[in-house]
Amino acid sequence: MIGTARSELGRFAQQITEKTDWHQIREDIEVKICRGPDGNETFLLCRSASRSEKEKAMHERFSQRIDEGLQSLGRRIEKSKQTLDRGQLERQIGRLLGQNSRAAARYSISLLEDKTVPAGVRLKWNARPQWDDWARLSEGTYILRSNIHDWTDEQLWKTYIQLTEAEAAFRIQKSDLCIRPIWHHKQDRIKAHFLICFLAYVLWKTLQQWQSRAGLGRRSCSPQSVHEFTLVHRVSKGWRGWIAAFAGMTEPSCLRGEIEFSYKNTKAKDTGIAMFLAFVTRRRVKVILRAC
Repeated sequence: MIGTARSELGRFAQQITEKTDWHQIREDIEVKICRGPDGNETFLLCRSASRSEKEKAMHERFSQRIDEGLQSLGRRIEKSKQTLDRGQLERQIGRLLGQNSRAAARYSISLLEDKTVPAGVRLKWNARPQWDDWARLSEGTYILRSNIHDWTDEQLWKTYIQLTEAEAAFRIQKSDLCIRPIWHHKQDRIKAHFLICFLAYVLWKTLQQWQSRAGLGRRSCSPQSVHEFTLVHRVSKGWRGWIAAFAGMTEPSCLRGEIEFSYKNTKAKDTGIAMFLAFVTRRRVKVILRAC
């Protein structure tokens, strides 16, 4: 299961345009299965509402920059009182399009020779309406490719999402757990480093599962947010005292309501273990790594 280049979207323009056979698998995700021309591959068209808004904002931002750049260049050419180097102007246009490549194909730009003006050239440009039509249609859409034929569209999409979870594991190692690359030379130390990284990640994922089971995963809370809170509010009077620390906070916290909710629902024991792991995992890993 792999992603496909955006340039392949044009092959499925008709399927993207059609409003039938789309299946909504999440609140903002809808998918559609398409068979390859030779029948050996399965393509999954995916459309994300949040991704569509993001790409639309990017196109608008890049288009605005190109508009402003071309308008500025046009005024410069009109006000020039001497002949301008055509090659230099073309390179300037190329740099402008290169810096805003996501919307560069939207424009048709040409430098026309005009001996009636001192600059000797005239800038002519316009936006292609067909590009705008295709952008509105394809924004937020991407293609997945697979050689599996008997899976449902939801199974295909969830399998691909697992790849993003694997990528997130590497980010957690570097950011949340702060396990930076350490250049060991002895085989024993290399193995020890791998073991510690793996154990730290296992504890981190266990913490995530316990958070979810304890009712801490309903909002934008994460093991990192729990860990940061434990650094400020140390446990001194058991978990009831820790919960009481939330009551004294002047500003609301996303964790405050979650932990009060979990405590009232007799899941505070799991929550306590999770808080302990959030604190111990990061600190102990650092100590062991320094000792390796």
